[in-house]
Amino acid sequence: MQFFKYSIPIAAIVGTIAWIMLSNNFEEVPWDARVWITFGAAALSGVLAFFLFRKEKEEKIDKKK
Repeated sequence: MQFFKYSIPIAAIVGTIAWIMLSNNFEEVPWDARVWITFGAAALSGVLAFFLFRKEKEEKIDKKK
């Protein structure tokens, strides 16, 4: 569930911003290339967010010591 908590919203925001920036600033980029660039940016940011925001398991402490 941690994946859905951070990764999906971050990927959606990055994808939206990438699409807007490509549409406004780079009109010469073909439509299909914009789709692939946007998809790649969203996927990469989602994967990075998954690894950066994941919760580490608590370390097990040996109580015998």
